[in-house]
This record gives sequence, structure tokens and C-alpha cells, in this order.
Amino acid sequence: TPLEIATFHKNTHIWLRGMYHKEGSPQLDACLQAKEYLRDAIDDKINTLLEAGESDGSTVGGFVFATMDDVEDASGAHQDRILSRQEVIDNSLVMLLAGTETTSTNVANALLLMGLHPDVWQAVIEEQEAIVAQHGDQLTPQVLEAFPYLDAVIQEIMRILPLTLVSKRVTEETIVVGGIQIPKGWPVSYNIYLTHQHDESMGEGHMDLLKGFRPDRWLNSETRPGKDYIPFGVGPRQCPGAFLALTEMKVFVSLLAREMPRFELMDMDYDPGLPIEQQIRWNKVSAMITPEDGVRIRVLPK
Repeated sequence: TPLEIATFHKNTHIWLRGMYHKEGSPQLDACLQAKEYLRDAIDDKINTLLEAGESDGSTVGGFVFATMDDVEDASGAHQDRILSRQEVIDNSLVMLLAGTETTSTNVANALLLMGLHPDVWQAVIEEQEAIVAQHGDQLTPQVLEAFPYLDAVIQEIMRILPLTLVSKRVTEETIVVGGIQIPKGWPVSYNIYLTHQHDESMGEGHMDLLKGFRPDRWLNSETRPGKDYIPFGVGPRQCPGAFLALTEMKVFVSLLAREMPRFELMDMDYDPGLPIEQQIRWNKVSAMITPEDGVRIRVLPK
């Protein structure tokens, strides 16, 4: 019902906004209550799907009836593997997190950097005009591959302002890093932003929002970042939604460039003598780097 949908959206918002607050805070308490509501709602959805005996086309339905026919059991025989109820719930929650926070954060950061670099925005517009003249208005998968400069812009946005600060793993065995022993089974985190920042091949000041934002570095194999560029993590557990996230950004920025060729940032009167990063109020209760109050823009006449 509309009320159930609204309640689900409200609890999703409370969960996402509260998970980074301190233990014992009212925000975290509300977050945990909202998470339990979401778990129960997904569990009810699973029951409904199992009673129906088939998927309804939803993400949860896809999880419930997903199988892999190449999994071997203890005897070595192949068998279908169905996700457990807990796996369906956990993956559904991950999709809620990945499908809302990451996309909105990336869009806000794109607007911020495009507003700070109108010359880059103009180059994106000109590329789109050339694409439309050659291929028409439709954004097909083939057309989305024909945006070398836009692709470079998106990569540079995620280099300077990666989607998330950290990613987590669990040690499979006891290790020693920098003289410090980390026991087997302990959670460890690696900082994606610092990894990008410490890439010495990028040159001095390469993380500066004004001086360091250079999408053209991605158009040359000699200046393109290497293995230290990890906006979606690294290894077999890197973000499974990386391709989707990049595609969403390409579509969004493409349409924006076609429909809104001119805009300016609001509330951005800053002192040119100070690093702009120090003058932006960043969200301090999030694992994602984005301005605290979002990015306000003013659309200008064409």
C-alpha cells in the first residue's frame, strides 16, 4: 500500500543517516530500530514470494529464486545452490545502501566539481553535442561507450572524491603490518581516499579540488593513474555494482549536459587564499565524502 511504501522509505532514510553516529546516540538507536523494521519487511516479502512460488520481478524476488548450477556438494556432485533467507536479507540491505547513497553522493560531487570547473563542463557539453549530431538522442549501450572525455571526467571525480572512505576485510591468518600484529579473524579497514592521496605518480597537489582536478590525465596512458586507483575497492570482493554505478553516472551527466548547459554553484563564496577543501562543510557522519548540505545550484539561461 502507499502507506507501507512511505514507511519503508522513511525507515530506509533513518537507517542510512544514522549508521555512522556514535554508540549510544539517539541517531544510532533510531538507526538500529529502522534496520530491524527493514529486516522484518524483507522477511515478510520473502514469505510472500515463497507462497507464490515464483519471482515477481523485484530485486528480492531475484535473490530468492537465484540459483547457481555449478556448485559442488561435499561428494563432488553438482547441485543448484539457493541463497539462504539470511543471505537474501543481507544482500537486499546492501542493495538499499549501494543503490541510494552511492549514486546520490556521486551526483552531488559531480555537480560540485563541474561548478568549480566550468571549462570542463563546457568540454562535456561539446562532446555531447557531437555525439547527438552523429548518433541521435538515444543513449544506447554502444553510444555510452563513445564518451571518452565524459568517462575521464567521471573517473577523475571518483579519484579526488571516492564514493567511500574505507572498505573492510577480515584477516584469514595472523599478520604483522608496520610492526603491529593483527590476529586472525580480526576486521581490518583500508582507506581508499588516503590510497589515492598517496599516489606519488600524480604529482604535487593532485587531490586539490581546484588545482588537482584534471580529467585529461585519463586520456594519456602515461599520466593515467595505475593500481593505486581503487574507487570501488580491490580484489575479488570489490564492489559488484561498479559497472552499474559508472553507467548511471554517464547517463545522468549526459542528460544534464544536454538539458542544462549552464549553471552555477550557490553558497560558494570562498577565500581564494585558502584551500577550498577547508571551506566546504563536509558531512562528518558518513563513510562517503560529500558536502554536508548537498550541492545547491542555480540553472542559468541557455
